Amino acid sequence: MEAQRAVESIESKPHLWAVWTAAYAVVGTIVIVVNILTLYTYLKTSSLRTRKHVMVINLVVADLLYGVIAVPATMLHLLNPTITSFYVYKVLNTFLKTASLFTLGVIPVERMHAIIWPIRHRVMNRSVYKIALLIIWISSAVVTAVVALQWSEFWEILKFTPLLLPIIIAGVSVATVTCYVCIWMTVRRRKQRRLPTSAKQDTVTLLLVGGAFLITWGTPVLYLSIAGVCKSCYQLSVRSITGLMLLFAAQSLVNPFIYCFRLPSFKHSLKARIKEI
Repeated sequence: MEAQRAVESIESKPHLWAVWTAAYAVVGTIVIVVNILTLYTYLKTSSLRTRKHVMVINLVVADLLYGVIAVPATMLHLLNPTITSFYVYKVLNTFLKTASLFTLGVIPVERMHAIIWPIRHRVMNRSVYKIALLIIWISSAVVTAVVALQWSEFWEILKFTPLLLPIIIAGVSVATVTCYVCIWMTVRRRKQRRLPTSAKQDTVTLLLVGGAFLITWGTPVLYLSIAGVCKSCYQLSVRSITGLMLLFAAQSLVNPFIYCFRLPSFKHSLKARIKEI
């Protein structure tokens, strides 16, 4: 059983896992500080507090919650390895990263709608965004619950549940590629109506954010999920998996840095907010 193997591995080398805990503490603190600043910047800047940034703000919230809840849960498991702490940290990690994944699946759809049907997008009711946010978090909770049942081996019919996350990742990837191809074709066709610079920057930036997430989180999860079904595949050690979890935590720092390098408006607003503090 994976949980028992993880607990035994941590208990066998407590000094080594103390070092891992310290690393998580440092990364978690940076994740919290950086994402609090990012969220504060978006909420306090009127030009960034718009409908097109709703999903970006939701992404920041998910990353912030990861630093506040998931990272401490992982540290607690490393310091006090029990079956309960194992499931708590796994559930929180999966729930918040799945919320980010679903958000990144909605973002290209929103961008495509804004560029291909700009007038319809401007008059769209705000309740659509609220419903989308609700669906994202409820879907994340459902996926996490199903995966958690598979981890606990409580429901034998779910033995192929490890493939659920790869299917979702593949679906989000296909949706992202399809939406951005449609955007590209629309922009090329409308040569007389150029896309505003700000809209182009936002679109490319969000594509980079989605790509970075799928590479740093999606790729390892794909391997871990497939290895869970394929017993002949190379199985990572508990130490390697813990290292991947640290990478997942560090991934929550990537988006703010992309915003700084790609969005001048965000960079200037962030500087102004820091001076206020």
